[in-house]
Amino acid sequence: MPLIFALEPLYIALIAIGALALLGVFILLYFTFFRLLAFRKMAKELVATFEKHHAILEGEIQQFYARLERISQLNLIYAAQAGEWKRRLSHFREGLDAKAYSCSNLLREEIERGSRKELKRDLPAAKETITTHAAQVDELYNELRNLLQGEEVGRESLLKTRAALRDVKKSFYNQKDNCEMLIEPFEKVFRALEDLLGEAETKIDSANYEDASSTLQKEVLPVIKEMEKAIPDLPKLCLEVNRILPERFISLRASFENLNAMGYPLQHLVSRHDLEVLEKEIALIREKLLNLSFAGVEKECEEIEKRMSQLQANFQNEQDAKSTFDATIEGAYNLESELSSDFINLCHALPRVREIYLLDEEDQAKIDAIQNIVNQSGASKRLLDTCIHNAVKQPYSVLLSNEKNLQDQVKSGREAIQDFRNYLASLKEDAEADIALLPKEAKSLQEVEIALREMHNDKLSNKYADDIEHLHSLLDELSTTLSTTPIDVKKANSLKAELAEKGDKLYQEVSKAYQNEKEASMRLLKANAFRNDSPDIENILLQSEALYEAGEFAEASSLAEEVEEHSAAKEGRN
Repeated sequence: MPLIFALEPLYIALIAIGALALLGVFILLYFTFFRLLAFRKMAKELVATFEKHHAILEGEIQQFYARLERISQLNLIYAAQAGEWKRRLSHFREGLDAKAYSCSNLLREEIERGSRKELKRDLPAAKETITTHAAQVDELYNELRNLLQGEEVGRESLLKTRAALRDVKKSFYNQKDNCEMLIEPFEKVFRALEDLLGEAETKIDSANYEDASSTLQKEVLPVIKEMEKAIPDLPKLCLEVNRILPERFISLRASFENLNAMGYPLQHLVSRHDLEVLEKEIALIREKLLNLSFAGVEKECEEIEKRMSQLQANFQNEQDAKSTFDATIEGAYNLESELSSDFINLCHALPRVREIYLLDEEDQAKIDAIQNIVNQSGASKRLLDTCIHNAVKQPYSVLLSNEKNLQDQVKSGREAIQDFRNYLASLKEDAEADIALLPKEAKSLQEVEIALREMHNDKLSNKYADDIEHLHSLLDELSTTLSTTPIDVKKANSLKAELAEKGDKLYQEVSKAYQNEKEASMRLLKANAFRNDSPDIENILLQSEALYEAGEFAEASSLAEEVEEHSAAKEGRN
């Protein structure tokens, strides 16, 4: 049986009373101690909220207002706003801020006393007052902050610009030892930039933010950026302008004066006026650098340096040209004189040559070409003489160029004369070779005719009759050509070539036929012993004899050989 049913009713009643008593104690604690703790926590949070926003009111908002009041003294546009904000802040402090202050002090005192009833009574009104106070403080803060936002942006931009200027100054002064000529111009610009930054700050103080931004963005920052870009190259530019270019110019002018004193004509290269202009250009570059106008300075220095280097090279070329010209001019004149003499000698020899050998239009064209080269070389020599003895001295490079042209023409003329002399020599050699060929070809032709007669074959003789007749006519024509003066060597060479080609061909064919005929005759003679052996052999022999009569000796020999092989095979079987 369960225990509860075993207890007496009295005990059950006591347990119920105890439980109710315990519940009452908890309820009492909740409405006394725990409720007091909750009220105190809410009161502390409200006090903290007030203190935070009161601090914002007296701190940041008051600072914003002080800046607004200062701006209003410099800029009348903000005077009305400053007055309105003064009224609003005064009204807020005297009204809601004072009320919230009283509520905060009241809650602080009640927290210290630990009065639950008072806290319960005053918390709702205090919460509404302090919450409203906090919201309005945030609203005032945001309005003032937005009103003065332009100043914050302007001052931040001003600070960044000042930092950029400090960096540029530091970069410049770190290498000022290599840029001494630019210290004063840079410091002048630095002072001007500082003045502009001061103007921008004054404009920001007077709330003239657009003008301040324009001063920074259009007048200060572009200059700073250009200086940042130029400063790394300044030591090199200063070295170029202060030392390298002036020293090279001094060297160039000294070379010019020395060559002039030595009598070198330099008018085609440069004049004193040109050097003065060049010196002014160097001075202008230096002035440009002193004015801190860096655009294009490096390129201009490179161009001037390149021009001076080229002029020095040209001066050296003139000296080299003089040395070469002085050493070679006499030889060039001698060679031209020799060329003229060689051509005269050639012309004197030509009539005798024409008596012996025929010179055609092509040969005359070669002679005319040689004469043209000789005439050109003579004209070049006269031109060179004119340049040398001209009242206005010509540059040695021009004289050397004219001399080289003369040398080239002389060389070409000498080669042409030598080629033509070699050609004339070849006429004699060819004529002699053609004459030597006549008996050789005649003998070969005679051997061909003897061979044909010995073969007693009319068909073969008829076959080569025209060729033999043509070769005889070629021999006669070649003989006539070589015996007639002036000898037409070109025609003789042509006849010789045709005679050699056709004669060799005929000689080889007839020689081969002659050998084949001898072999065929011998084989037919041997094979004839087997004629009666069989009708087949008779037929083969008849065919072989027919081919022999037709001059087909190789085929006739082949068939006769078959008869011998056939008979030999038959004897083997027997």
